Amino acid sequence: MNVDIREASVDDAEAIATVHVSSWQAAYEGIIPEAFLKDLSVAARAKSWRAALEAGKLRVLLASVDGALVGWIAFGACRDADKDNEWGEVEALYLSPGFWERGIGRILSDAACQRLHQAGYTQVALWVLAENRRAIAFYERIGFVSDQASKDIVIGGAPLTEVRFCRGLTEQLATQRTNQEAEKCEYR
Repeated sequence: MNVDIREASVDDAEAIATVHVSSWQAAYEGIIPEAFLKDLSVAARAKSWRAALEAGKLRVLLASVDGALVGWIAFGACRDADKDNEWGEVEALYLSPGFWERGIGRILSDAACQRLHQAGYTQVALWVLAENRRAIAFYERIGFVSDQASKDIVIGGAPLTEVRFCRGLTEQLATQRTNQEAEKCEYR
Protein backbone atom coordinates (compact mmCIF):
# COMPACT_ATOMS: atom_id res chain seq x y z
CA MET A 1 0.00 0.00 0.00
CA ASN A 2 1.45 3.34 -1.07
CA VAL A 3 0.55 6.25 1.24
CA ASP A 4 0.95 9.79 -0.10
CA ILE A 5 1.34 12.63 2.41
CA ARG A 6 0.74 16.24 1.47
CA GLU A 7 -0.29 19.58 2.99
CA ALA A 8 -4.01 20.34 2.99
CA SER A 9 -5.53 23.26 1.14
CA VAL A 10 -8.92 24.94 1.47
CA ASP A 11 -10.13 22.77 -1.42
CA ASP A 12 -9.71 19.70 0.83
CA ALA A 13 -12.22 20.87 3.46
CA GLU A 14 -15.05 18.55 2.40
CA ALA A 15 -12.81 15.48 2.17
CA ILE A 16 -11.33 16.27 5.60
CA ALA A 17 -14.85 16.68 7.00
CA THR A 18 -15.95 13.36 5.51
CA VAL A 19 -13.12 11.50 7.27
CA HIS A 20 -13.73 13.54 10.43
CA VAL A 21 -17.40 12.57 10.66
CA SER A 22 -16.98 8.87 9.78
CA SER A 23 -14.10 8.52 12.20
CA TRP A 24 -15.98 10.18 15.06
CA GLN A 25 -19.03 8.00 14.45
CA ALA A 26 -16.94 4.83 14.62
CA ALA A 27 -14.33 5.75 17.25
CA TYR A 28 -16.66 7.40 19.74
CA GLU A 29 -19.55 4.93 19.58
CA GLY A 30 -20.47 4.17 23.19
CA ILE A 31 -18.41 7.14 24.43
CA ILE A 32 -20.24 10.16 22.99
CA PRO A 33 -24.07 10.17 22.94
CA GLU A 34 -25.47 8.34 19.92
CA ALA A 35 -27.80 11.21 18.96
CA PHE A 36 -24.88 13.63 18.80
CA LEU A 37 -22.85 11.28 16.60
CA LYS A 38 -25.82 10.60 14.33
CA ASP A 39 -26.39 14.34 13.83
CA LEU A 40 -22.81 15.11 12.78
CA SER A 41 -22.87 16.86 9.44
CA VAL A 42 -20.19 16.70 6.78
CA ALA A 43 -21.46 20.03 5.40
CA ALA A 44 -21.13 21.75 8.80
CA ARG A 45 -17.70 20.25 9.42
CA ALA A 46 -16.58 21.23 5.92
CA LYS A 47 -17.59 24.83 6.61
CA SER A 48 -15.58 24.81 9.85
CA TRP A 49 -12.59 23.22 8.14
CA ARG A 50 -12.73 25.70 5.27
CA ALA A 51 -12.61 28.58 7.79
CA ALA A 52 -9.78 26.97 9.79
CA LEU A 53 -7.69 26.32 6.69
CA GLU A 54 -8.28 29.85 5.38
CA ALA A 55 -7.20 31.29 8.76
CA GLY A 56 -3.96 29.27 8.58
CA LYS A 57 -3.73 28.85 12.36
CA LEU A 58 -2.82 25.18 12.17
CA ARG A 59 -1.23 22.87 9.67
CA VAL A 60 -2.98 19.83 8.30
CA LEU A 61 -1.34 16.92 6.54
CA LEU A 62 -3.39 14.52 4.47
CA ALA A 63 -2.81 10.82 3.85
CA SER A 64 -4.10 9.40 0.58
CA VAL A 65 -4.16 5.85 -0.76
CA ASP A 66 -4.78 5.41 -4.47
CA GLY A 67 -5.78 9.08 -4.71
CA ALA A 68 -8.46 8.87 -1.99
CA LEU A 69 -8.11 10.75 1.29
CA VAL A 70 -8.02 8.21 4.14
CA GLY A 71 -6.72 10.30 7.05
CA TRP A 72 -5.35 13.57 8.31
CA ILE A 73 -3.48 15.15 11.19
CA ALA A 74 -3.75 18.75 12.44
CA PHE A 75 -0.89 20.27 14.42
CA GLY A 76 0.72 23.53 15.48
CA ALA A 77 1.86 25.42 18.55
CA CYS A 78 0.72 23.99 21.87
CA ARG A 79 -2.36 25.73 23.22
CA ASP A 80 -1.81 24.71 26.85
CA ALA A 81 -1.05 27.52 29.29
CA ASP A 82 1.43 25.36 31.23
CA LYS A 83 3.62 24.70 28.16
CA ASP A 84 6.15 27.12 26.71
CA ASN A 85 7.17 27.85 23.13
CA GLU A 86 9.22 24.65 22.90
CA TRP A 87 5.97 22.66 22.79
CA GLY A 88 4.03 21.75 19.69
CA GLU A 89 0.67 20.01 19.71
CA VAL A 90 -1.12 17.39 17.69
CA GLU A 91 -4.63 18.81 17.77
CA ALA A 92 -6.34 15.94 15.97
CA LEU A 93 -5.56 12.74 14.09
CA TYR A 94 -8.32 10.84 12.30
CA LEU A 95 -8.45 7.98 9.82
CA SER A 96 -11.32 6.48 7.89
CA PRO A 97 -12.33 3.40 9.90
CA GLY A 98 -11.50 1.05 7.02
CA PHE A 99 -7.87 2.21 7.26
CA TRP A 100 -7.32 1.76 11.00
CA GLU A 101 -4.41 -0.43 12.07
CA ARG A 102 -2.56 -0.22 8.74
CA GLY A 103 0.31 2.05 9.85
CA ILE A 104 -1.15 5.23 8.36
CA GLY A 105 -1.61 6.89 11.74
CA ARG A 106 2.08 6.36 12.51
CA ILE A 107 3.06 7.75 9.10
CA LEU A 108 0.95 10.88 9.70
CA SER A 109 2.26 11.29 13.25
CA ASP A 110 5.87 10.91 12.13
CA ALA A 111 5.37 13.47 9.34
CA ALA A 112 3.74 16.00 11.67
CA CYS A 113 6.39 15.53 14.36
CA GLN A 114 9.13 15.99 11.79
CA ARG A 115 7.58 19.28 10.67
CA LEU A 116 7.12 20.42 14.28
CA HIS A 117 10.78 19.66 14.95
CA GLN A 118 11.81 21.57 11.82
CA ALA A 119 9.77 24.52 13.12
CA GLY A 120 11.87 24.54 16.30
CA TYR A 121 9.69 22.60 18.74
CA THR A 122 11.42 20.05 20.99
CA GLN A 123 8.33 18.51 22.64
CA VAL A 124 4.83 17.60 21.50
CA ALA A 125 1.60 17.15 23.43
CA LEU A 126 -1.86 15.88 22.55
CA TRP A 127 -5.19 15.38 24.29
CA VAL A 128 -7.30 12.24 23.98
CA LEU A 129 -10.57 11.14 25.55
CA ALA A 130 -9.80 8.94 28.56
CA GLU A 131 -12.45 6.49 27.38
CA ASN A 132 -10.87 6.11 23.92
CA ARG A 133 -8.75 3.04 24.71
CA ARG A 134 -7.92 2.35 21.05
CA ALA A 135 -6.40 5.82 20.57
CA ILE A 136 -4.51 5.68 23.87
CA ALA A 137 -2.99 2.32 22.93
CA PHE A 138 -1.95 3.76 19.55
CA TYR A 139 -0.31 6.84 21.09
CA GLU A 140 1.53 4.70 23.62
CA ARG A 141 2.82 2.42 20.82
CA ILE A 142 4.34 5.42 19.04
CA GLY A 143 6.06 6.73 22.16
CA PHE A 144 3.64 9.12 23.83
CA VAL A 145 3.39 8.95 27.64
CA SER A 146 0.67 10.33 29.88
CA ASP A 147 1.82 13.27 31.98
CA GLN A 148 -1.21 12.79 34.28
CA ALA A 149 -2.83 16.10 33.22
CA SER A 150 -6.56 15.93 32.57
CA LYS A 151 -9.45 18.24 31.88
CA ASP A 152 -13.20 17.87 31.91
CA ILE A 153 -15.15 18.65 28.76
CA VAL A 154 -18.72 18.21 27.55
CA ILE A 155 -19.63 16.80 24.12
CA GLY A 156 -23.24 16.28 23.14
CA GLY A 157 -24.31 16.93 26.73
CA ALA A 158 -22.08 14.14 28.08
CA PRO A 159 -19.38 14.97 30.64
CA LEU A 160 -16.07 13.51 29.47
CA THR A 161 -12.43 13.64 30.50
CA GLU A 162 -9.47 14.27 28.25
CA VAL A 163 -5.97 13.17 29.27
CA ARG A 164 -2.74 14.61 27.95
CA PHE A 165 0.08 12.60 26.41
CA CYS A 166 3.54 13.98 25.57
CA ARG A 167 6.83 13.00 24.00
CA GLY A 168 10.12 14.52 22.96
CA LEU A 169 10.56 15.21 19.28
CA THR A 170 14.29 14.51 19.21
CA GLU A 171 13.78 10.94 20.49
CA GLN A 172 11.02 10.31 17.95
CA LEU A 173 13.11 11.49 15.04
CA ALA A 174 16.05 9.31 16.14
CA THR A 175 13.70 6.30 16.36
CA GLN A 176 12.26 7.12 12.92
CA ARG A 177 15.74 7.20 11.39
CA THR A 178 16.62 3.88 13.02
CA ASN A 179 13.39 2.30 11.74
CA GLN A 180 13.95 3.70 8.24
CA GLU A 181 17.53 2.38 8.19
CA ALA A 182 16.32 -1.07 9.31
CA GLU A 183 13.67 -1.07 6.57
CA LYS A 184 16.30 -0.19 3.96
CA CYS A 185 18.45 -3.10 5.12
CA GLU A 186 15.51 -5.52 4.98
CA TYR A 187 14.52 -4.58 1.42
CA ARG A 188 17.92 -4.47 -0.28
